[in-house]
Amino acid sequence: MSEIAVTTTIAVLIWAIGLIVFMYALRKRWFARFERGFFFSLMAAIAGIAILATSVIGIWGYLAAKRSIDQELIVAMADVGGIVEAQVTSELRGVGLQLGRFAASVAPMIGKATPADLRERLRAIQDFDPHFLQLRILDGDGKLIVANDDDLKEPINRVAVAYALDGKAFTSEAQMSKPYNTEVLFVSAPIRESNGPVKGVVTALIDIQNALTDLVGKIKFNASGYAVVVDGDGQILAHPDRARLDENISSYPAVQLARQTRGTGHVIAANSRGVDKLFVYQAMANPSTTGKDPWVLLTEINSGEEMATLNQLRRELIFGGIVLILASLLVGQQVSDSIRKPLYELRDFSRRIGSGDLTSHTAITGKDVAGTLAKTLNEMVDGLRERDRVKEVFGRYIATQVSDKILKGDVNLGGEAKVVSILFSDIRNFTGISEKMTPHSTPISRRWSKPSSSRAAFSTSSSATA
Repeated sequence: MSEIAVTTTIAVLIWAIGLIVFMYALRKRWFARFERGFFFSLMAAIAGIAILATSVIGIWGYLAAKRSIDQELIVAMADVGGIVEAQVTSELRGVGLQLGRFAASVAPMIGKATPADLRERLRAIQDFDPHFLQLRILDGDGKLIVANDDDLKEPINRVAVAYALDGKAFTSEAQMSKPYNTEVLFVSAPIRESNGPVKGVVTALIDIQNALTDLVGKIKFNASGYAVVVDGDGQILAHPDRARLDENISSYPAVQLARQTRGTGHVIAANSRGVDKLFVYQAMANPSTTGKDPWVLLTEINSGEEMATLNQLRRELIFGGIVLILASLLVGQQVSDSIRKPLYELRDFSRRIGSGDLTSHTAITGKDVAGTLAKTLNEMVDGLRERDRVKEVFGRYIATQVSDKILKGDVNLGGEAKVVSILFSDIRNFTGISEKMTPHSTPISRRWSKPSSSRAAFSTSSSATA
């Protein structure tokens, strides 16, 4: 699984756990203990979603950018490695063709031409290609016939001679030539006519370092990265610092990984000075006939250079995340207010109703929960107001206890049998008095009496029949 997938999965799991805790808190009404609990729960939900989206997308974007930058370096290294490998292969193929053609041309001359004539032929090759440091012609027994110069600094490579006497071309592993102070290759080819027997050997010493330096010397990766070529033995063949030529860096993790994978990759590891660097490597074909391990093209880059772009991206992602979270909180507050304010107004309205204030209505309207509740409360206020009016009207003619029972529905309209005590009382000369008074000024009073027994007593100051 890739680094992006692992990190994103971990972030999602963490937020999944947080979501489960939040849902549990909602079900248990943890936020209800606060006066603004609804606001807190809504803010937590919106801010949590914003942070989740920002963190997951930010982590994914950051790691994707890092992978893209790494991939860009790897692709660049693969391109350079392919060019270097193709150029080295082409160069050695050209050397082999030159030696092969030269061997074919001098095959009839072996044993006939003078050493001076053969030397001139060798010097002509050297003049044509300055990468040839020294050239030799040996007979079928491996004995020297002639060389391009009498003072040859490097001895004969007997392995190269043996391969050529066996009829096979040969290319050695690269090695440092102290007399020439450069990295060299020994190359040999058999001398024979057509498919006839081997009559001799031509060997050459090739300056491979200058050829490689010409290829990779000016290559740059980022600001500090430079190209280095390492041979199959782990020796540096090409390096901007000549003092490091022939240094063995086979212990470098990048070199070991290139040998193991035979491909391209990158790794952060310590260099020879113990400083952590970003190494990008590319395995290349080893031109040696007997070589087993590949050549390696690598570069070491200050990890801070790669991180500079990523740090800038990280700062931008953090800033964008903060803006998103603040915007989410602002939107959440507006949403909370749009829900909280009507609910608070309905709360205050219901409190006024509870205290007996039936003179007002709430102005909240709509088809949502708040609007429906407001309509219901308004209807309830109207009903209570109507009930009080009816009670007031009833109270003018009948006792409050009776009107309450009527409003509560406790009165049986079919009649009830009750055991009651009735007191009839009359006022002396009431008839004469009442004849002189208007109906409104006639004193009539009623009262209920509550005797100690369960029987109710009804009395009136006027003549009445129960």
